Amino acid sequence: MLSGRLWRSVLAAGVTFAAFPLAIGSSAPELRAAPGGSRIAAIASENAQTGVSTSEAAAELPVLDVSTSSTPEVTSTTQAVSPTTAAPDAAPTDFGTERTVSESDPSANQAVLVPAAVPGRGVAETLTAIGRILIPAAGVDETLREGIAQNVIDAGPAHWPGTAAPGGLGNVVIAGHRSTYSRPFHDLANLKQADTIVFETASGWRHTYSVERQFVVGSDAMWIVDQTEGRHVTLFTCHPIGSNRQRLITIGVLVKSESLT
Repeated sequence: MLSGRLWRSVLAAGVTFAAFPLAIGSSAPELRAAPGGSRIAAIASENAQTGVSTSEAAAELPVLDVSTSSTPEVTSTTQAVSPTTAAPDAAPTDFGTERTVSESDPSANQAVLVPAAVPGRGVAETLTAIGRILIPAAGVDETLREGIAQNVIDAGPAHWPGTAAPGGLGNVVIAGHRSTYSRPFHDLANLKQADTIVFETASGWRHTYSVERQFVVGSDAMWIVDQTEGRHVTLFTCHPIGSNRQRLITIGVLVKSESLT
């Protein structure tokens, strides 16, 4: 028979083993909201046309700020995004206050689209400019190109095909490097609520979005490209600076559309 001391050791080991899966299950992927940010609901949205979550289209967001870049990575780790509350890694159901714009761009989509899947590694796409993106508070004034392949992102800010066009119905999704190549989104963490994100399109329209909030997600948070009713923008870049471990997300809402012609 086992001694009392040995029985106690076996019992303690059993309790520890039973608690282990519970501890694993209770840890949610990181999602940080900046001070003053809106509440993130823990309900995954689904694509309005297909009824299938966009997260099923690919397992991971495009790779950003890889070490093979021709430009040295920035080693600074100073961040303006402050950790406050954590929430499950799920799509927001409320992007904030909707604004009514005085004009509507007829060249922008007026129906919810279906985001394209992430291209495979090594796939290159033709570099096609579709306008400009301007974010004064972050020092951004760059050509905007269509495509989410790595070579397109390496060239500058890139629009995810199948997400809303600037000014269109749904969620405009834009990727950009933060530490490598021309690092257009290096200073995105400087943005505050009500700062502007402006698109000037090749069709002659200017669309102005107002920043609502910022937060950090893991690289597998594919829900950030989900399309919903309303007119919003999602910018994503690597986080922290010098690493592609996570993604810094900036959400804005359309406040003005105007023809430049």
